[in-house]
Amino acid sequence: MDAKPFPHRSALAYRVYSDFGFHAPSGATQRASCLKALRDLESRDLNNLPLPLTPGGHGQPRVESQVI
Repeated sequence: MDAKPFPHRSALAYRVYSDFGFHAPSGATQRASCLKALRDLESRDLNNLPLPLTPGGHGQPRVESQVI
């Protein structure tokens, strides 16, 4: 990969799954799996990821706010 830093994790994941052809048998990209693998590597101090686009959640599902 080139020396230019990636602006966010999704951009890095996109580059990885595009360059290495990580796709499901259906042809869908493996973005979530790629991001998880990158986080696993980071947790083992094997790489440093760029900051995420949005702050991480706590495993809670997103809930739409009610409009009154």
